[in-house]
Amino acid sequence: MKKKILDRFDKDVKGALTTLLIIGIIIEGKRVWTYQIKKRFRELSHDGGTIPDSTLYSTLNKLENDYGILISENDPEVQRRFFFISEEGKREFFKIKSFWFNIFHSSEKILNGLRFDFEESKK
Repeated sequence: MKKKILDRFDKDVKGALTTLLIIGIIIEGKRVWTYQIKKRFRELSHDGGTIPDSTLYSTLNKLENDYGILISENDPEVQRRFFFISEEGKREFFKIKSFWFNIFHSSEKILNGLRFDFEESKK
């Protein structure tokens, strides 16, 4: 069975946006732990959207180990792991955020400018 392009597109776009939102939430909170990230994500989504634990932890690991923009610190007094974004990570976040909005607005203009017969496109 062939893969559906929408499935791949959905995964790629959601993954990129989720990563961007996680970074932004950490920057906003300055020093946060996973529950706070999930809670803020839910608040921002306006529809009760959640981040699965597996997605959150794998994203945090990539940001720390692969990209080096996340710093984590264990606090034994409260038995929690807190997260911070490095200064480089903050700069990268604002570049990516700008990139995201530019792509979104450019794509919207292009896609809205396309002309085709909707009935024909259903075939």
